[in-house]
Amino acid sequence: MWIPTLLASLPLLAPLALSAPPTAWVGPQPAPLFALDDEDEDEEEQGPTKAEVEAMVERIEEAFKGKTEVLVRVEAVRAAAAVPHDDVAKALRDALGDKESEVTLAALDVLGKMPVEEALDELLRFHKKDRRLKKDDELLAESFKAIARHGDPDTAELFTDNLFSNTSDVVVEARILGLGMIRDAVAVEGLMDVLKATYGKKGGNQPKVMPHLVLSMTVLIGEHENGSNKDKWVAWWNDNKRDLEISAELPEVPAQMLRKWQTYWGLETDREKGDDPRGGGSGR
Repeated sequence: MWIPTLLASLPLLAPLALSAPPTAWVGPQPAPLFALDDEDEDEEEQGPTKAEVEAMVERIEEAFKGKTEVLVRVEAVRAAAAVPHDDVAKALRDALGDKESEVTLAALDVLGKMPVEEALDELLRFHKKDRRLKKDDELLAESFKAIARHGDPDTAELFTDNLFSNTSDVVVEARILGLGMIRDAVAVEGLMDVLKATYGKKGGNQPKVMPHLVLSMTVLIGEHENGSNKDKWVAWWNDNKRDLEISAELPEVPAQMLRKWQTYWGLETDREKGDDPRGGGSGR
């Protein structure tokens, strides 16, 4: 009969039963790592709390009350970078208008990298109204760079407006590389306007303009055989301007050119880290 046979086999089955994986509940298990990452991303997307914003605005206002030390004002401006919010950006208006260029430059840097719309609004207001920009080449160049970091197509015309009103190296470079930060066909159109103006009007300087122009074109559309040939670029533009589309992602760029681009904008040089080619800003 089968019962004696089964009983006889129990000693052989016992070790297997002991070695089998338990099926009973063994307690809570750790959450998957990706779930933690998603939670972290959600927290980052929520932005600063109301209390953090109010505290930062208060700190900025205190720093610009009365006769405070330059270092105190600069530190308050730098600290604002950690609290990206429209109210904080608006509070930095006094920093932009500070008589000390060190404070103004700090504000330009912070607002250029702050991904909120009010930051760009304050930068455009400063660029339009501050009289120092007519005399201070470094300040003007940094103003162009700060605005460019936001990558807003609506600002493209700003970089070609009155192109030869200031032909200093730092300003010309900031205008042309600034267009390269705007990932839209209007930026390419702006670069072509620069190219035509450089070759077609008095005041144009080919050696000064062309290396920057080729770099910006390359980061917008990728490496191209046109090189520094003005006529080839014009012909290319005429053939492609109607249906040109610019990818939101940085295309393949020769290593040497990529290093120059990333160094100028203070970005990471490792493409695999997935850095935003604009390095910040609202990108509205």
